[in-house]
Amino acid sequence: MKTAWVTVEGGLLRRAGGRLIVARGAEELASLVAAELEQVCVVGNVTISAGALDLLAEHRIDLALLSGRGRLRARLSTTGAGNAPLRVGQYRLLEQAARASTFARAVVAGKLLNQRVLLLRAARQRKPADHDAAAVERLQDAARALAAQRVRLQATQADVEAVRGHEGAGAARYFGAFDDLVGHPSFRFTGRSRRPPLDPLNALLSFGYTLLTTRMLAALDVVGLDPLPGLLHAPEGSRPSVALDLMEPFRPLVVDALVVGAVRHGVIRPEHFDTPGPGEPVVLTDDGRRIFVGLFAARIERDFVDVRTGRRRRLQDLLVEEARAFARFVLHDEPFIPQAMR
Repeated sequence: MKTAWVTVEGGLLRRAGGRLIVARGAEELASLVAAELEQVCVVGNVTISAGALDLLAEHRIDLALLSGRGRLRARLSTTGAGNAPLRVGQYRLLEQAARASTFARAVVAGKLLNQRVLLLRAARQRKPADHDAAAVERLQDAARALAAQRVRLQATQADVEAVRGHEGAGAARYFGAFDDLVGHPSFRFTGRSRRPPLDPLNALLSFGYTLLTTRMLAALDVVGLDPLPGLLHAPEGSRPSVALDLMEPFRPLVVDALVVGAVRHGVIRPEHFDTPGPGEPVVLTDDGRRIFVGLFAARIERDFVDVRTGRRRRLQDLLVEEARAFARFVLHDEPFIPQAMR
């Protein structure tokens, strides 16, 4: 699944034959072969010509429109991959409490496992300096708490609401250690803030989760799943609850690891944020957004071991495999095994 990310503020996406041209003023910045694309993600203030829209529709290319603040504003999909029996099965699951809780437990267990691996990896990578000793202990304590939370979750036949409680308790311990996980004096984390994000780390997390949502939505289209009738995330208006369910184990694997690495290695720096004042949303600058999107695009092209087959696959492809695994659970009640970090 090949994705093009268009982040040229004030740019234009237009058609030239079978290609999509990214331009700003008279300058042509990129030329993309439409037949090689499956998704185009446009971030920020970019004009899309009628010809470009026609080319996207002609090649059934998914289009995601994100605001400069990283919110998914709209999505145009022409895949036509809807699968009626699969979608009927999804809605029936909403009335099958035992199966719904089985799926929700698997998703949360996978997320807790991946969060724990990320914490332990950070603890191992800390230098053995005296000032890091306390941070290492806090990371290890949080990892132990997540392992215990996962055992409690798997030992119970809790309903979905109780599973959500386990997820919330795990999130509290995980984000309680996130400042130590990042370990950068210029980027402090005091808690998760979403709408709006009130500090640079929260801005990165929220933006990254939105980018991940667009990729998971495209994966659902490939398989023919309806994005609305979620199980862990209850159906709510037009919220893509199924995409949010399936991406939970991928949050630490894709976004959190990316944010930590980008900050610790100095690729993303304080000057890449607009910070208007206390209580006001913090957003990435144009340069910061361009850099972060590039990092995200590179990460989902990386190879990881598929927990279901043992084979190495691109993360982009693993998102599709996650959707297929859910479809098999819906139609054939096959056990759902979420993607796990090694």
